[in-house]
Amino acid sequence: MDLLVAYISVPDLSICPAQQRYTCLSRSTGGGTYRYEGLESNFTADLPVDSRGLVIDYPALWQRTGQQ
Repeated sequence: MDLLVAYISVPDLSICPAQQRYTCLSRSTGGGTYRYEGLESNFTADLPVDSRGLVIDYPALWQRTGQQ
């Protein structure tokens, strides 16, 4: 799925459009994995999600803590 999103830059809070793509790599009752692609930046990350589709780990940026 390709999306046009509003990207908010930190710390200056400037807003600019960004093209993103999300591709389902795997899916099960317990969660799955989606590939994120920044189409303009060429950044790619495989994002594990829980059973509700919420991201668990965003490699090199953050990781969810605790049970949600």
